[in-house]
Amino acid sequence: MAMLPSGLADRTWVTMERAGLQFAVAGSLSGGSVLSLPGNERPLAATSGRVASAVYDATDHGGVTLIVRDVAAGHVLLQRRFDSAWILPDGVALTSSFIFFAMRPDANTEPTGVFRIDLATGLLETLIEPDVARASILVSANGRTLVSQGVGSEWQPVDVLGLQSGNRHQLAVIGVPDQVSDQQLFCNDGSSFYAFSLGDGRLQWTIPDLRVVRGYLTSDGRQIVAQVGYDIDGFASISLSEASALPRIVVIDSGSGAIRPIRVGSSPLDGRYLWTQVSNDDVAVVISSGHYPEFDLLKGIGFVSTDLINVHSGSTTPNGYAVTIPVAAIAHP
Repeated sequence: MAMLPSGLADRTWVTMERAGLQFAVAGSLSGGSVLSLPGNERPLAATSGRVASAVYDATDHGGVTLIVRDVAAGHVLLQRRFDSAWILPDGVALTSSFIFFAMRPDANTEPTGVFRIDLATGLLETLIEPDVARASILVSANGRTLVSQGVGSEWQPVDVLGLQSGNRHQLAVIGVPDQVSDQQLFCNDGSSFYAFSLGDGRLQWTIPDLRVVRGYLTSDGRQIVAQVGYDIDGFASISLSEASALPRIVVIDSGSGAIRPIRVGSSPLDGRYLWTQVSNDDVAVVISSGHYPEFDLLKGIGFVSTDLINVHSGSTTPNGYAVTIPVAAIAHP
C-alpha cells in the first residue's frame, strides 16, 4: 500500500443510510479517528472532522433532533430540538463553521425553509422563509453561496442566496443542481449535464448524453471530477445500449465543458466508486471493489481498498490505500 497523499489524511467520511444497515460510522481517511453513531441517529453529512446526524421522531406529528459531533473526541458540538418539524435528509450541508439545512417547520405540510446554525455560537438563522416544497441544498466550497430548488412536476426555479450579502434571486434551469461555485451552477437531468451562469442564469454549455452519477467541484471552481456511466443501483434499470458505455472517471472543465477521462473501465461491469467525501483537488479516491463504502466497511470485510488517481495527470496507484475500522466500531452496542 502507498502512503496516503498529503491533504487526504484528515478528510472526513460517514457511512450513509443504505438498506439493511442499522447504524452509521464516521471517521477520517487516515483511520486515526472512528466514531460509531447511536443506532437511532440518521447520518446526514461529514466534513472537517465533524459529523451531522438527526434523530427523527416515530410519530405522525414529526419532530427531529439535529446533532453535530467532533469525530475524534466524540463530543457533541451542537444539539438542537425542533418539535413537529422534519429536516430533509438530503437537504443538509455541513461546513467547518455552520450547518445548513432544509426543514419543514410542520412535518405534515410541504412549505420548506432553509436555515443555518453557527456551530460556535448555536445561533439559528432563517435564510429562506418556508414557502414551497424543496429538495436538496448546495453550498459553495468557500461558504459564500447557497442554492435550493423547489419540487414539482416540472423543473422548478432555483433560489440563489449570497450568504454574505443576503441577496437572493431565482434562476430557471434544466435538471437539478449538482454542483455550485460562486459563479456557476451545474445541473444534471440524468442524461445530460449543464452549466449556468449564477448571475443571470444564462446556459453556458451542455454536454449531451452524459450520465453523471456522482462528482465534486474542485475548491477553485475550475474542474468537476465526476463518475459517469451508470450507478451501482442501475443494473436493472438501464438498457443494454446504455450499459455498453464504459464507466469512467472524468474531469470536466467548468469554463468550456471539455471532458478529460482519467480512468476508463475495462468493461461495462467494471464498476468503481468515486468516493467524493474524501477526494480532493489533487487526488480522486476510488473504491476498488465498486461497492458503496457502507457495504465494505459495515456489512463486509471491515475495510475499503482504494485506487488513488492523480486528477492532473491521470496516473493511478491501484489499491493505493486501505481504510480500516476496528471491530469495536462494527460491533455496535
